[in-house]
Amino acid sequence: MGLDASEPAPALPSFALSFPVQVAAMGIVLAMAVVMTLHLVFTAPFHYPLSRLNFILQLTGTLLFLVNVAASLGVVLRDLRHYAQVWPHVMPYASEPLPPPVGRWTVAQVVFFTLLQSATTASAHITHIQFLTLLFPSALEKRLILWMLGPLALVQAGMFFTSLADQRNVKVLDLGDAIQNICESTLALLYTIALVVWGTFVNWRRAWRTDGATAMFGAAALFLAFVKTVISFVHIVYDRTYWIQLISWALTVWQSWLGFWWWVSAGMGIGEVEDRLRRQERARQRHARRQRRQCKQEPSDSTDVSSTALQRLLGTLSPRRTSTVGESIPMAARPSHQNEDAPQAPQTGDSPLSEVLTHSETQPESASSGLSQHTTTYGTASEVLPWVVRMGRVIERHQPNIIRQRLDRLRIAHQRAAMQAVPRQASAYAQVTNRAGEAGPSVLGMQGTRPRLTSKALAPKSDEENAIARMRLQDRTTYD
Repeated sequence: MGLDASEPAPALPSFALSFPVQVAAMGIVLAMAVVMTLHLVFTAPFHYPLSRLNFILQLTGTLLFLVNVAASLGVVLRDLRHYAQVWPHVMPYASEPLPPPVGRWTVAQVVFFTLLQSATTASAHITHIQFLTLLFPSALEKRLILWMLGPLALVQAGMFFTSLADQRNVKVLDLGDAIQNICESTLALLYTIALVVWGTFVNWRRAWRTDGATAMFGAAALFLAFVKTVISFVHIVYDRTYWIQLISWALTVWQSWLGFWWWVSAGMGIGEVEDRLRRQERARQRHARRQRRQCKQEPSDSTDVSSTALQRLLGTLSPRRTSTVGESIPMAARPSHQNEDAPQAPQTGDSPLSEVLTHSETQPESASSGLSQHTTTYGTASEVLPWVVRMGRVIERHQPNIIRQRLDRLRIAHQRAAMQAVPRQASAYAQVTNRAGEAGPSVLGMQGTRPRLTSKALAPKSDEENAIARMRLQDRTTYD
């Protein structure tokens, strides 16, 4: 740890590699690990029923991370104490390399410390990969995520064992550090892209709700993802800055936790399915209104033609008879609200026909007007879409057919898997909300994540939709 007394200036390292910066960074990361552990402990009654595997992975990864940071800080402070026994009035400037060279530690100590670092990295990445499978639940998406991210996480965890090589073998050490940093930066970039895709294209209607801190969870998760990506790429250049790896682990753990509660506060897969059912219901209503308008236009057109023909054929009739026919036939072509206030036509042979037409057209128009007023509450016109979604749809229209087919396949698989997961998620959510109601105000109560699916709003037609309607979850989302 000491400096070269003969040439102190060339031996002076950068301030980022100094001992005070290393101790300060370790202290900050240790505090983040302790707070993360407390969060997991207090939210365990709600986190565990919602996703048992995710809770177990997050708890395991956080505990390993806490032990790793505490052990690293303990090693550094112990070496500082030994240094102070020799130089009581001098503090070392250079940071402590972790793990120390084999000459200072035994081989068993170096192996166990390296194994702890590898397990911490693997656990953090496995937790985040499993969290991404919650966002993208279909079997096709899961295979894509596992085969794309899994090998990178395993390779990065395995590269820690290159530190067991001889310190004189510089090529092996540099190659191991380079591969490890490249895998870390690639994983961080892919994590960020996955969160952006889910938050802006898959479930953007609920991911950025202002109620229940949903948008805050999303903004925090994306901010940490962006910061982690930047730090990972910076670590490629400064690969000997050991404390950067600890900060990267802390950001990964916190990103997984914030992302999970972002997914929960956005309604999990329930909200996504509910929005899709609402869009389908609105499409059915628009189609029904369009058909009613077409049916209303066709009788009026035929009435105009018949009135013109009758006027030509009855030109030789008496003026009284002609006026009677002329008054009774246009009555059907008038709007319904005019027919109600208009005087009744004489009781001739053609009058009942006009009255029947007027009566048959009045109720559908009023029903359609009332229905349109009900459905405008959930307006989703193209002008209210976020600019990112609009840009994505423009790109989708101009992409090659082979890419469009692959994306359509992913979309269909995602929708089917989300629909199948709704009953299981709803039962877990009901269990959590019942427990929260017995225990009083909780994290879920503060988040306001209680989507309610009603049969009146959705008009379910299939068994899956009927199951959703029975969930009776409260929805505080407003669609303007």
